[in-house]
Amino acid sequence: LKDREKKLEARAKILAELHRQSAEKRKRQMIKDQQSKLILKNLELAKKEQQQRRIMQAKLRDENLKRKRRLAAEREREKIIKVLLKWMKKDQERRKRLLAMAREGKDAKRQALEK
Repeated sequence: LKDREKKLEARAKILAELHRQSAEKRKRQMIKDQQSKLILKNLELAKKEQQQRRIMQAKLRDENLKRKRRLAAEREREKIIKVLLKWMKKDQERRKRLLAMAREGKDAKRQALEK
């Protein structure tokens, strides 16, 4: 009877040890799975951040390009306006000279008639 009880106790100890080892193995596997999930989550977050950074950089490049184009167009408009104003001024001066010459011509004719 004692021998049988010892065998049952030994068997119970072995089963308990196997159960403990199995539980420990499941716990280690669960921790490993959690770590793997955390690593994957961190990788996904890093990938999203990198993608957002690339999008932001592309937007900045696009905005800078648009700004440069606007500035170039504005400079071009200013150049054209300057040229047009210069032409208008020259044209006004030419007209004034022509009017002055016409007046001088009329005055000269009048003086010639008076003499």
